[in-house]
Amino acid sequence: MVVVSVLLGAGCSAASDSVGAAACGTPGFSADTVKIGFVYPDSGVLAKALGSARSGVDARIAEANAAGGVHGRRLALDWRDDVGDPASNAQVSRDLVAHSGVFGLLEATTAASGGAQYLAGEQVPVVGLPAENVWTEKPNMFAPVYLTSAGPSVDTFGRYVAAQGGTKAVIIGNDLDAAATGISAKLKESLAAAGVQLIPGTFLYNHTVPDLVGLARKIRDSGADAAVGAISGQGWADILGSMGAARSQLKVVLGATGYTRALLDQSGRALAGVSIFLNYVPFEAHTSGHQRYLEAIARYAPEMTSADDEIALLSYVVADMFVAGLQAAGPCPTRKSFMTALSGLKGYDAGGILPGPINLAQGNQKVGLCYSFVRVNQQGNGFDIVPPPNATRPSQTQWCGSAL
Repeated sequence: MVVVSVLLGAGCSAASDSVGAAACGTPGFSADTVKIGFVYPDSGVLAKALGSARSGVDARIAEANAAGGVHGRRLALDWRDDVGDPASNAQVSRDLVAHSGVFGLLEATTAASGGAQYLAGEQVPVVGLPAENVWTEKPNMFAPVYLTSAGPSVDTFGRYVAAQGGTKAVIIGNDLDAAATGISAKLKESLAAAGVQLIPGTFLYNHTVPDLVGLARKIRDSGADAAVGAISGQGWADILGSMGAARSQLKVVLGATGYTRALLDQSGRALAGVSIFLNYVPFEAHTSGHQRYLEAIARYAPEMTSADDEIALLSYVVADMFVAGLQAAGPCPTRKSFMTALSGLKGYDAGGILPGPINLAQGNQKVGLCYSFVRVNQQGNGFDIVPPPNATRPSQTQWCGSAL
């Protein structure tokens, strides 16, 4: 997941970097340091879900510093806890920029909308995990991939469902989560584009007041051979467990979350055969990028008891993107020139951990084209990588479609 020599090995000589450092008056830059802010929920209800982001970011920043920093400057991280709350996010974002004097921000939160307007007005670059629609609305906000946007979807998900034998699909919705609703809408567009028939009707999973028997009956009576939706992995376990023998009519079940060992330990047998799409290459691929990430976590974030954590991994990628932008921008960038350099990166794939190279120059209005797919094995104790039809190495993990 790491860009190695491209990020840290190229560029100006030490002498030229030193001259640039002495003359640089960019906010957050000193003669030997670049100060970067990091916002995430260290406390509150989201701390457990997103807390591992700190480890991923810490590991990538420490790795960059161990390699000599970027253009002769070490990276200094100044973090704040936004408690997963937009009002708090606005407060800590302003504090980092106006008082701490950071150059830019990394964010791993569901509350980035709180400070987004202020950061855009100050033209502060932000790189993070795009959990809200605001990530597709502000030109100063960048992410490795986008699952929702104001623009059209891609046919990648539909291609996968069709390749697994799905012909008639129900879309399982979640009326409590706006982000999940947005993802489900993109999935719906994708299936239709791939020729998968969408069964009309409302199929809702509500984890607070679940009517599992009723939902299972509706799916069974619909005649669907595929079920797709952006609900939790445990939600799929609950639904499929309630379907009983009728579950066998489903040739493919596709979700957006659930790729965790903890979930298999809890509900693995109920999830056997469930597919999950990922915007990164799964750990089962054992790429050199994964190895580099695992080594960085072991060395610089030893508090992590289980390094195969997608939040830590994706946060590591977020920090890697920021480092890539700094390297490309030269020894003394402005915030604007940094964003231009970041947008101009060609073929960026985080050292092979993203399923395909991303094109930041296209802006943040495009849903990603490439994904990896895993499927829970029949024993319910592991994940199998599902290669695309007629795949050859190294494309075993790369399903790439077309924009609609």
